[in-house]
Amino acid sequence: MSLAARRRAFRRGHVAEFLCLWHLRLRGWRILARRFKVKSGEIDLIARKGRVLAAIEVKARDSFSAAREAIRRISASASRGRSITFWCTVRSCSDWMRAST
Repeated sequence: MSLAARRRAFRRGHVAEFLCLWHLRLRGWRILARRFKVKSGEIDLIARKGRVLAAIEVKARDSFSAAREAIRRISASASRGRSITFWCTVRSCSDWMRAST
C-alpha cells in the first residue's frame, strides 16, 4: 500500500469514528474516551448510557460484508482484554456508574 493510500485510509477511519461518535451522542450516549491506547491495541470509543458501558470498534469499509469480515478478524479475547484494561485504568468509572442511577 502506498503512502498516499495509507493516508486516505487513516483519514477515512477518523471520519468514520467522528460520525459514529456523533451518532451515539445524538442518541443519548456519553463518550468517555476516544482512541484509548493500551499495550494490546486501541479501543476506538468508550461510551456510556445509563448503566451500560460500551467499548466500540469502528470499521469503515466499502461494503457490509467487508466490514463484517474485518470485525471477525479481531480476536474477541483481545477486545475484551483492552476493555478490562480501560476499566481498571480509569479511576472514576465507579463515579460514572453511580451518576447514572
